[in-house]
Amino acid sequence: MARPANCRVKIKDLEEFDDWLHVISDPTMVRVFADNDGDERDRFRIELVERFRILSGLVLTCSTDNHMLSRNQVNVSVSAMSQTLHSLGAKICRVSFFRMKW
Repeated sequence: MARPANCRVKIKDLEEFDDWLHVISDPTMVRVFADNDGDERDRFRIELVERFRILSGLVLTCSTDNHMLSRNQVNVSVSAMSQTLHSLGAKICRVSFFRMKW
């Protein structure tokens, strides 16, 4: 189980990952590349939330920050999250765990 990212966590990392979308915040921080453009990132987030609703029945509310996925504090299955992200073409993610990144 994982918690969709609902607050921006400051992570010391390379600048190239600053604009990535935070999708999971607990137990690890997971970010995906959704686009460098804020409008495209918003479209990706909206589509991700909609597919989540369709595929798993989970209703999330988009965050007002276009770097965050949602405002909800609910647990979701990691497999549902990964299937939904993969269906949108997000095949590369950045995982941060105890100051390690991969």
